[in-house]
Amino acid sequence: IGEGVVSIGTTAFMDCDNLLNVVIPRSVAVIGDKAFANCNKLEEVNILSAEVEIGDYAFNVCYALKSITIPDGVTSIGYCAFGGDKSLKTIYFLGDAPVFGAYVFSLVTATAYYPADNLTWTNDAGLKNPPSINIMGPVGEKGDPGKDGIDGLSAYQIWLNAGNSGSELDFLNSLKGDSIEQTVEWGFWKN
Repeated sequence: IGEGVVSIGTTAFMDCDNLLNVVIPRSVAVIGDKAFANCNKLEEVNILSAEVEIGDYAFNVCYALKSITIPDGVTSIGYCAFGGDKSLKTIYFLGDAPVFGAYVFSLVTATAYYPADNLTWTNDAGLKNPPSINIMGPVGEKGDPGKDGIDGLSAYQIWLNAGNSGSELDFLNSLKGDSIEQTVEWGFWKN
């Protein structure tokens, strides 16, 4: 997708079976409803946008997507946007909690991380999935009980204290891999 594109339309790439990766340029402000739905081989999505809304079902049923990084410019994520992405195991939020539609991660089992000391994240962070989502991540000294690291430090601070150096993004990237300590199940059932 070329720089200068401001909107990815509804169903623009839906059912593109051979689409393996996509880079959303900084110019994009809207990823439309079902824009990449049912792209079964889509493995990687890089969202570079400074401010973007992710529409309903935007990445729904992208079976090969294993990890997604939501940059700080994402303001909202629509209904069932990542629903049915059964390989999705890790979600990295790099900024404030966006506004979430219902069932954003339905039928997904994953671990989600967010930046240390970001007070926009709460126990459910506005997610409307049953059961209530328990987002894992470093919340720092003023965070909710049970989510702080040792001695009330955020996970990022513990990482720095262990001799590592780098930004929070470097820390989050260091977490990628097969060693997930806790999983959270998201989903809903139909009668």
